[in-house]
Amino acid sequence: KIWGSHLDCILEKEVILSQIFTGEKKKYGMTTMTRFSFVILTACLFIIILTADSYALRLNEIEANPEGEDSGFEWVELYSEDNVNLEGYSLDHEGRGAILNLSGSFQGFFVINFQTQWLRNNNETIYLKLNGNVVDTAGPFSDNKKEKTYSFCNIWIFTSSTQNGANACS
Repeated sequence: KIWGSHLDCILEKEVILSQIFTGEKKKYGMTTMTRFSFVILTACLFIIILTADSYALRLNEIEANPEGEDSGFEWVELYSEDNVNLEGYSLDHEGRGAILNLSGSFQGFFVINFQTQWLRNNNETIYLKLNGNVVDTAGPFSDNKKEKTYSFCNIWIFTSSTQNGANACS
C-alpha cells in the first residue's frame, strides 16, 4: 500500500506540472500565453516595419556591357522614393576593382557613370553598401546581351534600357 500511494503521489505531481506548463485547468494560463504570444508577434512586426524602409535606397538598373567599348559607357542606376544623402554609401563588386565611394544627395533616379571599365561582363555581383555593410545586391549575372540592361523588376531581369526612368518590366 505504501508503494501504491507513492506511485499515486508521483503521478499527481506529473499531472500538476503538466497543467502548470500547458495552462490547463487554470483560467489565466492560456490567456497569459496568448497575451505573451501577441506581445512577441507585435514586437516582431514593429521591428519589421521599422527596418523595411531603413534602406529606401536600392540598386535599380545596370549597364555592364554597352554596345561597343565598355570604358566610359558602363553605369549603375540607384533609385529612392525619398531624398537620400549618399555620404557613407559605396559600390563594390567582389573586389574586382576599386570600391566607389558615393557622395551628394538625390531623390528618384541617380546614375553613376564609370570613366573606365569598372564592371566585368561575366559572373558579376554588385553590392550597395552603407558604412561597409551590404544594403542591396544585384547578381550574380553575366551580361552578354547587347542593348539590354540588368534591371530590377521585383526580380532582376535583362530588359531594354530605361536610364533615368522607370524600368521596362513588362
